[in-house]
Amino acid sequence: MTSPTFAVIIPTLNRPGHLRKCLESIAKQTLRPTQIILVDQSDDTHSKTLFEEFALNGVIKTYLHQEIKSLILARNFGLNHVRDCEFSGFLDDDLELFPDFFEKLLAPFQNDPEFKLAAGMGTPVGETRKSDIFAQFFLQQHYGNGKFMPHGLPTFPYGLEHFTEVEFVAGGATLYRNEIIQKYRFDERLIGYGYGDDIDVSFRISRKYKNFFEPKARYKHDIGSPGRDPGFKFRKQQIQNFYYLLRKNVGLTPKSISAFSWYCFGQLLDDSRNLRRSALKGCLAGIINVARGRLDSVRSD
Repeated sequence: MTSPTFAVIIPTLNRPGHLRKCLESIAKQTLRPTQIILVDQSDDTHSKTLFEEFALNGVIKTYLHQEIKSLILARNFGLNHVRDCEFSGFLDDDLELFPDFFEKLLAPFQNDPEFKLAAGMGTPVGETRKSDIFAQFFLQQHYGNGKFMPHGLPTFPYGLEHFTEVEFVAGGATLYRNEIIQKYRFDERLIGYGYGDDIDVSFRISRKYKNFFEPKARYKHDIGSPGRDPGFKFRKQQIQNFYYLLRKNVGLTPKSISAFSWYCFGQLLDDSRNLRRSALKGCLAGIINVARGRLDSVRSD
C-alpha cells in the first residue's frame, strides 16, 4: 500500500521559537507530509528565514506571507496552494507532535473504503476528563461525546481512550480529506482570531459525513504561549460569533433560541462567580449586540 499524500498548513504570527519546535516534531514523523505550507502573518522575517532554512528532505515547502492578521484567511489562503494531495491538515504553530502523530491520524482513513470519514483530530497529552455539572446544566462547552448541543455548540471528546466517531473536530491538530475541506472552507465572515471557525466547518461537514477523534494521535501544546484574550474583547466576540453560527447552521427555532439564552445566562453567572469582570462586561456587551441585531465582530455582508 502506498503512503497517502497530505499537506499540512501552519498559520503563524510572531512566534519563531514555537514554530521551530513544531517543525522539528514534523521532521521526526514516521509519515512525513507531502507538502508543508507556512502562512506567515509576522511583522518581521524571522519565521520566513527559519522555514526556508529548515531541512525537510522530500517535503515540498511552500512559504506564503499574509499582511492581514486573520486565522481564517490564513487557513483558506493555505488551502489555495495545496498541490495534488489526498488530505489537508492544520496545525497550530505551538504544537509538538509525537513521532507517530500523522501515522495514527491517517490510519482510520485508510480503513475507510467507503469514504465516509471526512475529518479526524488528535489529542493533547495530559488531557483528562473533568465532570463540570455547572457547564453541563447551562449548556456550556464541556467534556462529552463530541456531538453538538441544541444551540450548535459542541462537547469535547478529549480524555476518551478509544477511537470515537464525533461531529466536532478542533481546528489546530486536524486532518481533512482535501476534496471535502476545499469544498466547505472556513467562513471568512469570522474576522481576526475567528473564534468558532472549527465549530462552523465541523457542523456543516458532519451533516453529510462522519468525523472522528483518535486519542493515539498525540501532541504537546504549549499552553503558556500567548494566545486569545480572555477578557472583554474575547467574550464579546464569543457570544456574537456563537449567535451567528446558531443563526447560520441551526436556525432560529424556539428550542435553539431557548438553549442559546440559557447558555448566555450561564456564562454571565460563571463570569460573575469567578470575578472575571472584564469578561463579564464583554458577555453583557455581546448579549446586547445580539439583542439589537448587531454583530460587530463578524464581517458585514
